[in-house]
Amino acid sequence: MPEVGFMWGRRHARAKGGSAISQQIETQTSTDPHTGNMAPPSSEPASDKVQRGLTKPTKAEKGKMGHGWKESWKWEAAAATLSVIGLGLLIGFLFRINGTLYADWQHTASPNTVLSIIVTISKAALLVPVSGCLSQLKWNRYRNSVPLYDMQAIDQASRGPWGALELLWIGLPQLRMDALTLAAAFMTVLAVAIDPFAQQILAFPSHTVQGFNETASIQAAHKYVYQQKLYNNEVSGSLAPSMLSSILSGLAQTNSPLAPQCSSGNCRFPRFTTLGICSHCEDITSKVNQTCHKSEFIQSLGEPTIQPQEGPHTSCRYKLSNGLEISTDASGSENNKTSTQTLDQVPNLVTLNQWGTYPQNSTSMTGIEKPIFSFVAVNQSIQIWYMPENITLSPPKPSFTDCVFYYCEREYSPTHYLANDRASHSVDVSDTQPLLPSDDSTLDGSDYVYILQPPNGKAALSGASTYKVDAYTFLSIPNVMTKLFNTTTGSGAYWDDFENESTGLNLGPILREADLSQLLQSVSASMTDTMRANPETINVPGQAFRVETFIHVRWPWIILLVCAVLGSLALLLGTATVSKRQHAKLWKASIIPLMTSRLDLLHENEIAGLDNMEDIHRMSKKANVRMDRDGGQLVFTEKQ
Repeated sequence: MPEVGFMWGRRHARAKGGSAISQQIETQTSTDPHTGNMAPPSSEPASDKVQRGLTKPTKAEKGKMGHGWKESWKWEAAAATLSVIGLGLLIGFLFRINGTLYADWQHTASPNTVLSIIVTISKAALLVPVSGCLSQLKWNRYRNSVPLYDMQAIDQASRGPWGALELLWIGLPQLRMDALTLAAAFMTVLAVAIDPFAQQILAFPSHTVQGFNETASIQAAHKYVYQQKLYNNEVSGSLAPSMLSSILSGLAQTNSPLAPQCSSGNCRFPRFTTLGICSHCEDITSKVNQTCHKSEFIQSLGEPTIQPQEGPHTSCRYKLSNGLEISTDASGSENNKTSTQTLDQVPNLVTLNQWGTYPQNSTSMTGIEKPIFSFVAVNQSIQIWYMPENITLSPPKPSFTDCVFYYCEREYSPTHYLANDRASHSVDVSDTQPLLPSDDSTLDGSDYVYILQPPNGKAALSGASTYKVDAYTFLSIPNVMTKLFNTTTGSGAYWDDFENESTGLNLGPILREADLSQLLQSVSASMTDTMRANPETINVPGQAFRVETFIHVRWPWIILLVCAVLGSLALLLGTATVSKRQHAKLWKASIIPLMTSRLDLLHENEIAGLDNMEDIHRMSKKANVRMDRDGGQLVFTEKQ
């Protein structure tokens, strides 16, 4: 191509002697009906006609033209190949890490970092052919008469997404642009979303998996033997400090459930059965017989005009089915004697609001034989105000509650233990079965033990034939409980007087206010946990679990990158094929051909003297030009 200065308008053409040339173009050019291009004068050389696409070139002419489109697209082809390789690496990388433990990733860079690097390289590589295709398509477009502004719009679209949006804005409504140009602009805009989509490809969910190298076992007991160290006296016996502490902590309801062995902090344990202590309370008020009779006493009515006088009085006796009798007189005093008491002086207003617990050797409950300890709680909670008109009214019947402790099998439901969840530390009891001590104690090695068996020849819940408890514990528990639950002796304070043969701690204030059934269940659960924690314990194996983080690939989020890579390949092949068929020069993003060209516009569309960019753009949108050659020089000629 000859080196020609960049000339604008017809006046520049006339100054260079171009008026004759311009006139010759105006009078001698014609439109080719097949190509839509402006035909050159017939005097032009055949090679110029071939370059303008007016005639079909021969093989020799093709070689002379030197289209070389395969070689000219080598950089775009290399970039497209790199984007395909990057996509393949990304897919292989994702297949490799999908479903693996995040803890097994031992590299410095995180999986997201590696993914971001691969995606960035692929994205940058695929934009190279897209930009090259847009740059080439702007030259191909001027084989026909189109607005001069399209050169600016397409060139700007090849530089980034903002220009591509503008191209789509002006090209889509009236379909001014060809399909390849619009597709290239759309892919430029689409590439902006590749990075946000790539960030969603990897997820890191947590799953609970079984830890085969972890320790998981829960304690069960078939035998409880306390090896005494301080009081090795089988006559007096002694209760293990741990067992005594469990009783007291159960009464205070501050006992903590026995923690299993769970190194992972997340374990599941199967159903299991253990030797333990059970308790039960039952309302037996309806089973108690009440007998009341009158007696005489002096009652002061508290009025100064009335002299003290004798009046009737009622005292009652209550007999339980196990033979225990309790009598109550008008003063509210309770005793287990068979006769009433006579008081020398009684206040004017008397409140019957007494409460007490009475140990007994047996229980009236069905199915429980030979209990460890049993007591009856009596509660006179209804208050009566004695006035002259109701002085003969019998006191209301108190409530009677029969409570019992006994040896039993405790079957626990399957449980899920979580170290950081206190609610899961308690194990639910699904079934119980009483255990009866055998008539004769036996020697088991060096231990003096009692044999415990289910009643009436029933099968044990655990399958074990017998359970064992050492004699010291067996004999000491009833004595300790008798001292703790007997509120009928002493001064009634927290600690009894030593001169009255102290019974130890008086739990009356605690027992009266508490829910007895719930309180005793707390005591029995605490004592059972102590039995389960003894050296003779049996470890029931469980399953340990741990929470592990996995790498999960969300494949739908990779679709955008796949479409962009494949789209850039298709765009490159389409643009190269069209350019080859049109025998177009592959100038692409080069500005040298534009600088050596000449712009030949009509007088009313002259833009050479315009300085304002908006005016230049406005005029370029009105001028429809076509790219031709004039004596080897590139000319953009406006259509008449």
